[in-house]
Amino acid sequence: MRRGKGEGSVYKQKDGLWCAVIPAIGGAPRKPFRAKTRGAALEKRTNHLAARARGVQETRASKGSLLAYLEPWVEEHPVAESSRKAYRGHIVNHIGPALGRKRLTALESDDVRNFLTALAAKGVSKATVVRIRATLSKALNDAVDKKLIGFNPCAYAKAPPAPSGKLAHRPLREEDIPLFISVAKEHYLWPLWALLLGTGMRMGEALKLHWGDVSLKAGSVHVRGGKSKTSDRVIPLTDWTLAALEELEGRKGLVFATKTGKAIDGRNINRYFHKLLDDAGIDNRRPHDMRPHLCEHHPGRDRRPAVDLRAPRTRWRHHHVAVLRIRELEGEGCRYQATERVGLMKTKRLTYSVEEAAEAVGIGRSLAWRMVRDGQMPCLRVGRRVVVPIAELELWVRSRA
Repeated sequence: MRRGKGEGSVYKQKDGLWCAVIPAIGGAPRKPFRAKTRGAALEKRTNHLAARARGVQETRASKGSLLAYLEPWVEEHPVAESSRKAYRGHIVNHIGPALGRKRLTALESDDVRNFLTALAAKGVSKATVVRIRATLSKALNDAVDKKLIGFNPCAYAKAPPAPSGKLAHRPLREEDIPLFISVAKEHYLWPLWALLLGTGMRMGEALKLHWGDVSLKAGSVHVRGGKSKTSDRVIPLTDWTLAALEELEGRKGLVFATKTGKAIDGRNINRYFHKLLDDAGIDNRRPHDMRPHLCEHHPGRDRRPAVDLRAPRTRWRHHHVAVLRIRELEGEGCRYQATERVGLMKTKRLTYSVEEAAEAVGIGRSLAWRMVRDGQMPCLRVGRRVVVPIAELELWVRSRA
């Protein structure tokens, strides 16, 4: 079959590589694409033609290496400083050494796929591999938007699936809590540990806390700029948490800072926390495991076997409503409660669909719809939907018993 104008030729070179060529047309130079197989060479040429059709521009940035593009990108990308630090670590420790010398426009999906497979083979956790791929994908998406490349190779190179669900909480045992407090009281960051124990704040929220957000007279802290827009809230302080914060009174800027007034690195906090656990003889855990499994004692509250967390949900900003069994404990002069998660609390339903009402009563769907249509069964119209109030359905059944 005769080739069309501008399609170019495909042939095998003496060195064994296949070469797909775009001929010189309209003053543009001849452009070869080489690969180990004929199909791969054709794919490179097709991708180049598609990129050219989308208006991809050949600039100094597109002709440079992937690392040369990523280094300025990570500094200019609009993102929180903590995320920028994580992106920089992914680039310096993983992406750069493996793919950094690769030309930006020459990066293929197979390169990314082999890179992710090699990371998993080296023992890098699945979650970390997913995050590294996400960093590379964001950078390449920006390159596509800037018309430096024609497509994002990460779109066709999936990372291994991340672990399903979230990491399980491992709350401190009842006998461990007094041990942890006795050791933490001797640490120079005891006010931080007291705040985390007494309020259930996230570690990031506590480290970003300024003295302007703390009211020692009112005994409360105002959390701002948290995990989401709804994370802003005012949290009351317990007496012992307030006493711990009063030890820092008179400082300015960040509540918890280094000797030079700079923010404390969260990784150092993790190291301090694990050292305290070792000193107390407690199994290794995360600082996040203190939230919300430890909360302060509320004076005057009746002791109950369980408590509905819809009110504390505002305080802790959890997405799920849970039922916690509360056990009041005392130790080291602090009164607090250890909570154990029992299960998720489902919102009580008020209505059935007609099909569910038919199943509850024990009749067929057709009969149920006929009774609803004839006004024999209680129902309620909500927009285009027809629902059956559960309370009225129960009364309706009892009246006919």
